[in-house]
Amino acid sequence: MPGTPSAVTLDTLQRIADTALYAAKRSWRNGWVGVEPSAAGPGGAAIDERVQRFLADAEAAVAAGGMEVMVAPERAGSLRWG
Repeated sequence: MPGTPSAVTLDTLQRIADTALYAAKRSWRNGWVGVEPSAAGPGGAAIDERVQRFLADAEAAVAAGGMEVMVAPERAGSLRWG
């Protein structure tokens, strides 16, 4: 995670990883999903706030531009969050 966000504890990192893992498992076999806060959050939201939004509703946080998603290019359009 860039910077030093105060809300990103070990527990929070594990929850982010779990969210990405389960999205990959719902979407396809033998895949991966990476996530990170966007360079500039929507409405100037701080990293901590974007992370909390992602954990509350990953799909909405990604759609709003608060988090960047990384997947293999051939799978970019088929990711299912939940």
